[in-house]
Amino acid sequence: MFEALNHYINLYIMKRIVLTTIGLGLFAGALAQNAPRSIHTIKPKPGDKPVPAQTVFTTGNEMPLVNPNQVTNAQQRSSNRSAAVTNLGCTTYDLMTNAAIANRILNVGGNVGAVWTTSSTGDLAAADRGSGYNYFTSGSWGVPSPTCTRIESVRTGWPNYAVTASGTEYITSHISGQPLHAESRTTAGTGPWTAGSLPVIGPPEVLWGRTVAGGSNGNSLHSIAITLPTANQGAIYNGLNGCPLYYRSEDGGLTYNINGIQLSGVDSNLYEGWSADAYAIDASGSTVAITHGQITEDWAMWKSTDNGTTWTKTIIQDFPFTKYDDVTSITDVDGDGIGDTVQTTDHKVAVLVDNNGMVHCWAGAMLVLDDDPATALGLFLSTDALLYWNESMGSNPPVVIAVAPDLDGDGFAGTFAVDGVPRYGNGGFASQPDAAIDPNGQIVVSFVAPIELTTSGLPSPYDFSFRNSFLITSTDNGATWGNPYRIDQSDFDEKVFTTLSRNIVNGCVDVMWMQDALPGIAVQPPVTNDQNSHPFGNNDIMHDCISLALLPTGIEQLNTSNSNLFTVTPNPTNGLVNLNFNSVKNTSVKIEVLNITGQIVISNQIDLNGKVIHSLDLSTLSNGIYAVNAIVDGKISSKTITKQ
Repeated sequence: MFEALNHYINLYIMKRIVLTTIGLGLFAGALAQNAPRSIHTIKPKPGDKPVPAQTVFTTGNEMPLVNPNQVTNAQQRSSNRSAAVTNLGCTTYDLMTNAAIANRILNVGGNVGAVWTTSSTGDLAAADRGSGYNYFTSGSWGVPSPTCTRIESVRTGWPNYAVTASGTEYITSHISGQPLHAESRTTAGTGPWTAGSLPVIGPPEVLWGRTVAGGSNGNSLHSIAITLPTANQGAIYNGLNGCPLYYRSEDGGLTYNINGIQLSGVDSNLYEGWSADAYAIDASGSTVAITHGQITEDWAMWKSTDNGTTWTKTIIQDFPFTKYDDVTSITDVDGDGIGDTVQTTDHKVAVLVDNNGMVHCWAGAMLVLDDDPATALGLFLSTDALLYWNESMGSNPPVVIAVAPDLDGDGFAGTFAVDGVPRYGNGGFASQPDAAIDPNGQIVVSFVAPIELTTSGLPSPYDFSFRNSFLITSTDNGATWGNPYRIDQSDFDEKVFTTLSRNIVNGCVDVMWMQDALPGIAVQPPVTNDQNSHPFGNNDIMHDCISLALLPTGIEQLNTSNSNLFTVTPNPTNGLVNLNFNSVKNTSVKIEVLNITGQIVISNQIDLNGKVIHSLDLSTLSNGIYAVNAIVDGKISSKTITKQ
């Protein structure tokens, strides 16, 4: 659980060091395949201090908190919804994941199954916790009235949903201290559930599983989970505190011929262990992909083209220290004895295997700094960037494709309620990605971001801003991305833990999210150990099928009023670049060049009168992507330059 960001952090750190400023330029076009360096060694300025990191591996075997009076949000709901939006179910247990989004909804031929963690007890103990479930077929949902009832007869959590080509419906979830739990039935949407578990070879206790269907005949099941960490009363396994294990069934879950193996390149020489939910899995045919990322580890991808028999590991973004120890070390990348600010990921990752077998990966960005071995590693929790990488980018590092929306027009997101933005784990602003693809190869990605100028209206220290969910799309295999589409315009409903059906059917993407009227979550309250900052109450599980025609495609400028102020040539460049202005009046322009971490590396002022060509020399800068901001009368026009 995390302390809420205070006023100083929101208004100072957010507006000084993190990625938000560069978001204008990178969001508009940061997808050239020549990308910036993945490790950023920024010398800290006086006063630039991150928030101390707090580890949260909490939700496998919880201890109950004091249960306050249950609140309901039914009377606070916005009516600003389309008729297509459906309330699938409900829960008072409002933590759907510790990090990455699970596979919780799937559209197969127009039939849609959806699962979520449900409970109605209004407390952390949640004795009735399990898998909520609803199914859409023949034009309607099977449970028209929202339900908080689980399908299992035992307490479970964190369900994942898969359907094989033969029609078998399969839900895996976890039970603390036991193997992954499985519920299945041979006909999706109907009939009794059969309870079982994955086979036990090696450790009998695993948590936070992920399951997908694949294989050449569509009847393989691929699962990954981690062994019970010591923080959850587990033990070290093969030298790892939270050892990832992979399972495969090639007959729809009847038998398993790969049982709890470690992936190649995952061992105690490289990792202390994997943390809860910091990984994702996808499959298409015989291609299976897993991605993992956490704050002090490499962001990596494992790929199998033989249905999970052999694996190849690829480092997407290198963390420059192996098994980092913040008790004895500092983040000194360049060896000058001063801690550096380093770009990494925030645990929230996503992976997609496209229709041609190429792997795409996403993660929320995070900046970290440790300049004192006597203190813990610190996180810049206001880091604002959704990172993207695919296999065609090779050894080039990930690029930024989205940031939180700038609603007050000051150039970046940062104007939030006095007590801040509630944390969702150690997460950045643009985070919690999930991905989907249609038969033509169009990719849709969801992410969650805070909404400027919103407030819960509660007295301090409980005044927090809300989050909402957004979709972005690419029609050219990730080369360019459109501007975000907001799934709902209500500013005062929290919409988080958004998940997509990875199969887009009939031109609309199935979207599911959790919604309530208070920012943050009760299971991990915004103010640590203070349940008053978010009492337990009802949360709605919402669904919509959003037409692809609504999603903006291609690169679009954020500031349309100044979008035609100048052009950039040549781009890419190996040094000299010309900014071509065409002004019809005399005016002064401030020009700033920013790197991916938001540092201003070039700044000057010019006067415009008619056509003006202003040259910039980038030869001294490292290769990568830079944003060029031209600021006139407080309005910003941004372009992206690739330095080769």
